[in-house]
Amino acid sequence: MRGAAVALVALLVAIVGTVAVLAGGLLPDNQTTPRPSATVRRASPPPPTPTPVRTPIDDSITASAVVVPRRSADLAMPISARVVTVAVSEEDEVFTGELLVRVDPSTRQAAVEVARADMERAQAAVNRARIQLEQLPDDASAAQQDSVEADLRLAEAELQVARTTLVEAELALTETELRAPFGGTVAWVGVAVGEQAVAGQPLISLGDLSGWFIRTTDLSELNVVRLAVGDRAEVTFEALPGRVLSGVVDQIQVRGSSQESGVRFDVFIRPDEHHPELRWNMTATVRITPAD
Repeated sequence: MRGAAVALVALLVAIVGTVAVLAGGLLPDNQTTPRPSATVRRASPPPPTPTPVRTPIDDSITASAVVVPRRSADLAMPISARVVTVAVSEEDEVFTGELLVRVDPSTRQAAVEVARADMERAQAAVNRARIQLEQLPDDASAAQQDSVEADLRLAEAELQVARTTLVEAELALTETELRAPFGGTVAWVGVAVGEQAVAGQPLISLGDLSGWFIRTTDLSELNVVRLAVGDRAEVTFEALPGRVLSGVVDQIQVRGSSQESGVRFDVFIRPDEHHPELRWNMTATVRITPAD
C-alpha cells in the first residue's frame, strides 16, 4: 500500500512537469502570461436637449381684392331727356367742369326766358314805385304817402319772387348738362346722340388714374375688427405673376354691406409706389398684417 502511494505521487509530479515544459515552449523566455488590464470606462454624458425653436405665428389676414382708381364715379343725368351732345370718347382726358353730355334743353331754356322776362317787369314796377315815392309833393297826405309806400313794398316783393323763380329756372337748365366733377380719364361711354337718357342711369364712367387703391371684396366682420389704418399689407396679382406690391391700409369702410355669406367691409390699400401697369378692376389678393 505504501509503495502504491509513492508511485501515485511520482506520477502527479511527472504530469505537472510536462505541463510546465509545454507552457514554457509556448511563451517567450522570461515572459509570464499577461493579465488583462482593467479598463475604466467613463459614462458618456447624455446628449444635450435641443432647444425648441418657436415658429412665428402668422396672424395675417388674407382677402380677395380689385384695383380701383384713386377716385372714380359713374355719372348720370338727373332728368330723362333726349341726348343732343356727347362731347367725349373713351380714354379721353377731361378736366373739372368739362362738358360730357347734353340733353335737349329747349323746354328748360324757355322757362328761363319766361322767368327772366318776369323779373325784368318786376324790376320796372319797383323802379316806377320808387319814382312815385320820390315825386310825392311835400303837402301829400299821410294816406297818399302810405299808398305809394305800399305799392313800392308790393313791387319789391314781386321782384324777389321773380328773382327766385329765375334762379330756379337757371338751375333746372344746368341739369340738362353732365359735366366732369373732377379731372380724370373717361373709362366708358354708355350713350349716343339721339338716345333717351334715363334719370339716374349711368352714362359715363370717369376715373382718376394717376393713383391706385386695392379694394378688398370679401373681408368679413370677424377680420375687419383686427385691422387699423396704417397696417402694412402685401398685394399680388393674378395677371402679374411674381409681382408683389407693398402698401398700407388707407381706409376702412364704416358701414358694411350684407351679403349671403355675411357682412362684408371694404378696406382700401394704398400702394407705396404708383404702378402704371395696373388696370381698373384687375383682380388681386391682399395679405394684411395687423400692427398688434
